Amino acid sequence: MRLILAAALPSGASAAAPGAAAAAAAAAAPAAALPSEAQRLAVSQNAMLADAAAANMARAVEALLGLTTELKQTLVLNDFSALNAQLLPRHRSLALRAQDSRDVLADMRADLADVQSRIQRALLHS
Repeated sequence: MRLILAAALPSGASAAAPGAAAAAAAAAAPAAALPSEAQRLAVSQNAMLADAAAANMARAVEALLGLTTELKQTLVLNDFSALNAQLLPRHRSLALRAQDSRDVLADMRADLADVQSRIQRALLHS
């Protein structure tokens, strides 16, 4: 807690006793190039906040992707007019093919009956 308060004080002010301030200033002069404990703490706090924000954004993106997928699936499965529009032409083409197949089978049945009757007549008249 003392480190955070020391970082919040204006430069030149100290949270320690006035006598200790002179000794601390003398000891800190050669180590001025190194970051202070308060600066390191602030940097690590900022890094932790950035990591937490990135994790929250990643979680939000995953939630949005899940919602988007559900919405697309709902649209595809419950859009009956679009489904009917796609199925109706296929149904019509299959119905036409079935009718054509029935017509061909009927013609083949008639031809088979004609051939059968010719064979019977040929066998009976011989």
